[in-house]
Amino acid sequence: MTMDLKSAFEWVGKIGTVVGTISGAYLFVGGPLPATRTYVHAQLIPVNRKLDGVNLSVLEQGTRINGSTRIALINERGALERTLSKGDALDDAARATLTRRMSEVDNALRALQRDDDALWKAMEALK
Repeated sequence: MTMDLKSAFEWVGKIGTVVGTISGAYLFVGGPLPATRTYVHAQLIPVNRKLDGVNLSVLEQGTRINGSTRIALINERGALERTLSKGDALDDAARATLTRRMSEVDNALRALQRDDDALWKAMEALK
């Protein structure tokens, strides 16, 4: 079955007409147009900016929580130091317990500082 050039063009023209008709009907009934990369990128930029704003406020809240926790730990450490400075009023077990707790508070303060530094770096990256 061979086809001459004229009939091949007629056949392509009929296919083009059918495709055009179907496409027109699809768009007429409200079918969505396929999105281009540029269109999708343009739609994502405002969403990314909003998410960055939300992330920034979450990170700022984290730094405020760290600040409150730091103040509580510093106050606890001060109370432990004052209690330990009372000298002979404490027995050895109490002194050991308070010393151990002061060490835990110091460790928590160091971990809190590392966490706070990481939060500030993340906030700078978003700005």
